[in-house]
Amino acid sequence: MIQAFYGGAASLRARQTAMDTIANDIANVNTAGYVERDADFSDLLHDSMVRPENPAYANELEGSGAGVSAIVADPSSGSLVQTGSLLDFAPRGEGFFAVRDTQGTVSYTRDGTFTAQTENGATVLVDAQGRTVLDGQGNAVAVRNGAPQAQPGVFAFAFPQNLTAQGGNLFEASASSGAPQVSDEGVVQGAYETSNVDLSSEMSSMIVTQRGFQMNARVVSTADQIESYVNELH
Repeated sequence: MIQAFYGGAASLRARQTAMDTIANDIANVNTAGYVERDADFSDLLHDSMVRPENPAYANELEGSGAGVSAIVADPSSGSLVQTGSLLDFAPRGEGFFAVRDTQGTVSYTRDGTFTAQTENGATVLVDAQGRTVLDGQGNAVAVRNGAPQAQPGVFAFAFPQNLTAQGGNLFEASASSGAPQVSDEGVVQGAYETSNVDLSSEMSSMIVTQRGFQMNARVVSTADQIESYVNELH
């Protein structure tokens, strides 16, 4: 019965993580360029067998139940909203824009609601948080007379679902996503992309996840009752 506790508790944690992921998606259904996230589950028994060096599996009982192996991004395109603004862009395909902060860190986003800002005496294209938008060569996009002098670069990844979410609608490249490569799919100017979250699908997933949480809570409760009966026999 102790193993039932471990398995049930592990699955409860996994379902809670999945619920948090769904809630975050729903909260960002109206966020421009938001990329939907999905929780991937794995069998902890299998994980403990193929990765026995992981300290989490030092206790064999930890290798039971299910766990979340990764939170993956869905880079599929959302709908386009036409604005007519020369500063707004939407990436074609599954590419991302590159933006650079004041520390020189480059992140990636599909949110193309850009504005113009003066930096070091020059007017350049920036995102909503003031990060500099980069072209395909990694340079700032100059803005003159309200019009960008170049298009923002669009960068593709071999496995975009493995990008690491940073928060704030930003991602960073990871070893499993592959290095960014300049995409030739281009951009749509005068429009931005909406969130690609499918609200009806998210609501269905929420119901399934809640049912899974309830079932695993019942497993823990039942194991507790049986353990109580066994203790009384002593």
